[in-house]
Amino acid sequence: MTKYRARKGQGGKALGPALLASVTLAGALRRGSMVILCTSGLSNVGLGLLDPITEGLRVFYKEVIQQALDEGVVISLITFKGEIAAVNVIGKLPDKTNGKICRVSQKAQRLNSSLF
Repeated sequence: MTKYRARKGQGGKALGPALLASVTLAGALRRGSMVILCTSGLSNVGLGLLDPITEGLRVFYKEVIQQALDEGVVISLITFKGEIAAVNVIGKLPDKTNGKICRVSQKAQRLNSSLF
């Protein structure tokens, strides 16, 4: 736990590769598997980069949605209120796959971080 606390984030969020790998793995398990995508901000590294939002980016997320639907994977999203997370794009993941969206307040975030 000491090593965990000592680590400092670099701000990189590679949501695209993580999401794609998670949907692929969950789809290989069984229909009805769920992926829970947790993010505190924009995907800003690599595949699925959300800044800027382009048509190619929208196509990437549409393809992930289609893969999830084909494999029976539900995608839910947890993000923080007040953070820029491009919910207008990634919010379609739970909408189209029958998942849920949870926007956590900053107060709850501070409370949870105090547990570590």
